Amino acid sequence: MRHIMAGIIARGSLWIPLFALLSGAIQAADLQKPGAHPRLLFTAKDIPGLRAKLDTPEGKLIWSRLKNFADKSLIEPVPAWDAVPKQGASKRPSMWYNEFVGYRLWASSMAYVLTADATYRDVTKQGLLALAGWPDFYDSDEGMSLGFCHVLGGYSFAYDCLYNE
Repeated sequence: MRHIMAGIIARGSLWIPLFALLSGAIQAADLQKPGAHPRLLFTAKDIPGLRAKLDTPEGKLIWSRLKNFADKSLIEPVPAWDAVPKQGASKRPSMWYNEFVGYRLWASSMAYVLTADATYRDVTKQGLLALAGWPDFYDSDEGMSLGFCHVLGGYSFAYDCLYNE
């Protein structure tokens, strides 16, 4: 397992869902509690265990990568629609830009969960509010795409993490 995790971390992929794997399984009873948040990848009762795992060698490596990415959100937060770089005839953001936006929301919201640092909470809230002002998350006139999924996934996860804030 450690060898598989190291490979995932080295490639930089799936590092946030990895925290859910480290935290253990979510019990079905926890998901049935009305209004309980977070609930998508972990529950509130999992958070102390996630924070404790930051002191392990794997946790330190994961936190280093996550913090680096979350800190980029502080420098370049999610912009309002008018400031989004657009391309082509559709005048929409590229798939890669939407991916960047979605991952920034994943990272900043997870950093807030792990540290309770209001700086991460505030930049995540700002990103959620900025995205709420976008007309849609499409990166082409053809509708949904991979970029759309990245934005929607990041938005959903961030909203779940900050639901009680």
